[in-house]
Amino acid sequence: MKIKLSQVYNFGSKEFEELDINIEEMTGKDFIQCEKEFKARNKDAGAVKELEDSWALTVAAKAINVKYGDLLILKSADYLKVVNGVKRFLSKGWDEKEDQKNITEEITEETGA
Repeated sequence: MKIKLSQVYNFGSKEFEELDINIEEMTGKDFIQCEKEFKARNKDAGAVKELEDSWALTVAAKAINVKYGDLLILKSADYLKVVNGVKRFLSKGWDEKEDQKNITEEITEETGA
């Protein structure tokens, strides 16, 4: 899933105009690592991690290969595009490329970006 950002962000030594959140390429091992990081960071998280923004950001950071804290500096519209896109993917997955395209377009329309 590619998310066009409203501005250029610097994460580490890289500039990002868009984020390619490639969850499809993640492995089970990646998700287990995400869960460990999520639990360490969110001791008081709710019972359903899939509802937590911090879970979505943890998965996004892993998929993009940036630090979790980098995603915390995103402006509200960009932050919401990332969080909502990842939550939708994790709750539905991509059955077909057309679904991916439609959801990415919906995220863009929702946030007006």
